[in-house]
Amino acid sequence: MEKFILGLIFVIGVIFAVTINVSDAEATLGTKPIYRMYNLNTGEHLFTPSDRECSLILKLGWVSEGVAYYAPVEHSGNVPSIKRLYNTAADDHHYTVSNEEVEYLVSQGWKNDQIEYSGAGSNGLPVYRLYNPNSTTGTHHFTLNTIERRGLLKLGWIDEGVAFKALLQ
Repeated sequence: MEKFILGLIFVIGVIFAVTINVSDAEATLGTKPIYRMYNLNTGEHLFTPSDRECSLILKLGWVSEGVAYYAPVEHSGNVPSIKRLYNTAADDHHYTVSNEEVEYLVSQGWKNDQIEYSGAGSNGLPVYRLYNPNSTTGTHHFTLNTIERRGLLKLGWIDEGVAFKALLQ
């Protein structure tokens, strides 16, 4: 049943990624694409602004889901940066704008990936954060897609609200 649910989430994610997948050349000036990758073995989604990282993890068997959203190139002082952390024990990534959450997770053994990019300001769209209490990897899921969000909530995921804001083209 868990493989079916992970497969369903993957399909929903791919559909969503395809609907907003545009080339870098089409990106509005002043933004950079944030790619969403999917690990078929763990069910985890990875977000990265790096073409190089995408190429490397594709070779490890991850699946590209295209551009998830866009981030401003220029960081605005009043908009918090999105920070990525990695849990080596669970093989899991996490994203947060909270410096306190970064400090806490690092104190619990997570590694700060030093991957950081600007969130969007008040004009951005909400990226929802959900938590799966029944999983050890891919425990958090981040999505702009309200259909994907509703589907996960129906499967027992816990809504943790808006994690940060992002841009679509």
